[in-house]
Amino acid sequence: MSMTTQYAPHPHTPPPHSQYPQSQPPKKQTNVIGVIALIVGVIGFVFACIPGALIIGWIMLPIAFILSLVGLFLPRKAKWSAITALIVSVVGTIVGVLVFFFVIVGAVDESFGGSDSSVVENDAAVTDEVDGGAGASTVDDEGSESSGGADAATSEAGSRENPSALGSTVTGDEWEITVVDFNAEADEEVLAGYDFNEPAAEGSKYVVAEVDVTYIGEGSSDPFLLDISYLTDSGNVVESYDTMAIAPEPTLNEIGEMYTGASGTGNVVFEVPADDEGLLRVAPGMIADDVFISTK
Repeated sequence: MSMTTQYAPHPHTPPPHSQYPQSQPPKKQTNVIGVIALIVGVIGFVFACIPGALIIGWIMLPIAFILSLVGLFLPRKAKWSAITALIVSVVGTIVGVLVFFFVIVGAVDESFGGSDSSVVENDAAVTDEVDGGAGASTVDDEGSESSGGADAATSEAGSRENPSALGSTVTGDEWEITVVDFNAEADEEVLAGYDFNEPAAEGSKYVVAEVDVTYIGEGSSDPFLLDISYLTDSGNVVESYDTMAIAPEPTLNEIGEMYTGASGTGNVVFEVPADDEGLLRVAPGMIADDVFISTK
């Protein structure tokens, strides 16, 4: 009887070799469009940070943004340059908008930051600069002032603490305004002026200011745009449009459009607390500094 001997396969027998070598993944090529987008984006970013060259940055950054998108979708191309260009173009646009905003704010502040107002006192023809100049007082919109000269009495003229007298002429770049008269008890005058004017509310009264205006600016303007208001003893501002009553004729609003050199006189009415002895606040122009006038 014959026996057949079986042998187990050797554990270290190597697998059969493949007849074909494994292929290597292709190396990604340089993304030329992405590189161009990155260069354009960086240059645009720099120009976007320069106020005088914003327009160049705003032209280059959108171009960089579009090129970066094209570079992202190119097959078998490196993406790092296109991604970086995309980020730079977006961030640069945001920075450019912020720079533009601050430039506009600065320009507006410089153009509309207020203009000088001067006062010629009724009892002494001495002009006191209310804003700017040696020996002048600076009066802000709140009515506070800071003396700029040795003569305190002169430097404070026109401030809330030391208002100018009735009849003083307030001059700005566009208007000359003189409060000729002030009627502190004008209820009868106002009610007699128009039948539909109603009596002042309980605890209030009507006051009327007679105002002369002369337009000295360029072109034409309307005294309707002037800011003439009443400041109560407690510091509250009362505007003429706060009451429905119409001032006795002639009213300041009826003067209408005026060209350079034209003058007119009109009344302004306010409804104020009955026992109040406040001040008039006058600004000879839309951006002119305020001057305070005594009502006594």
